[in-house]
Amino acid sequence: MTSGKKSSASDLTPLIESDPALTARILSVANSSYLGFTKKVSTISHAVVVLGFQEIQNLAL
Repeated sequence: MTSGKKSSASDLTPLIESDPALTARILSVANSSYLGFTKKVSTISHAVVVLGFQEIQNLAL
């Protein structure tokens, strides 16, 4: 789904949220100190925007 040109964060959110382990992993990476964000990423849709489709795809595989 991430390879489609019309995919959006809102398209991926329900798919990711259906897998609790993947949800936890993505939120963990999005909130890692490596990225250096000062505010906590608390939603999957925000995490998708922050990390990008390629990183989401890498984490899902």
